[in-house]
Amino acid sequence: MKKKLPDHLAITGKQRTTESLSAIEELKETLIRELHSGALSNALKEDSGYLNLSRFCVRAGLGGNFLNGTIHKDSLKPSIKKFLIALKREALAPQNLTPPNEEDSSDPEQLRTIFKRTADLLHAETLRANEAEKQLREILASTRPKIVDFPG
Repeated sequence: MKKKLPDHLAITGKQRTTESLSAIEELKETLIRELHSGALSNALKEDSGYLNLSRFCVRAGLGGNFLNGTIHKDSLKPSIKKFLIALKREALAPQNLTPPNEEDSSDPEQLRTIFKRTADLLHAETLRANEAEKQLREILASTRPKIVDFPG
């Protein structure tokens, strides 16, 4: 029989989870800014392990094995893996290896490529936001007390 955790410990655990998820989201936004500035491409050229899961967690201020915990292993870890793979692919794409000021913005094909890349990033971020909202709803649903109507 599984024992119920005392309320104060459950609340503290939920707060830590919320803070950890916030730190992860902030790091994702930072990495996207690094991608747009070109810093991510340079960092990946210098160190191919720059975007691995362990370093991602450490940069977010969490333990290197945070995503291997029972709570996040099946829910959060796969989405972060997908995010990092997509980010690495985008950072190492040929169009990101040239500085932005050297691009010729009058070329229609180049503009189509930039537009498509932007649309893809927007779509990826929308999917990421939807996944984060889903995870938050699941966490909140599992922690809310059940209200049962008694026949009167």
